[in-house]
Amino acid sequence: MDIFESENSKENDVLIAISKKLKLKETPVFCLSKDHSVPDFLEVKCETKNNEKFVIVGMRIHAVNIKDSEKENEFRFVLDKVKEEKNVIICGDFNNNRRGF
Repeated sequence: MDIFESENSKENDVLIAISKKLKLKETPVFCLSKDHSVPDFLEVKCETKNNEKFVIVGMRIHAVNIKDSEKENEFRFVLDKVKEEKNVIICGDFNNNRRGF
């Protein structure tokens, strides 16, 4: 497996592991947010041996001191980033209000 991880030294990180059978198409993109304008996310563009391209996005929507509308905006930010891609996998910690925050 090839492992890609964020570099967040103070909080939660984002990690994506892909099979070595896949080719990395571009340098992974990582975004660490200092506020609630965007989620912490890691984007990895890959290609199969049959030249099928796809994107994997690992994301972490913030949970503390954030409104539901801000959480939605964080999610939409990632959707907008990958809207031109044909094959997308989005996974992560969506902090979906299960615990009341």
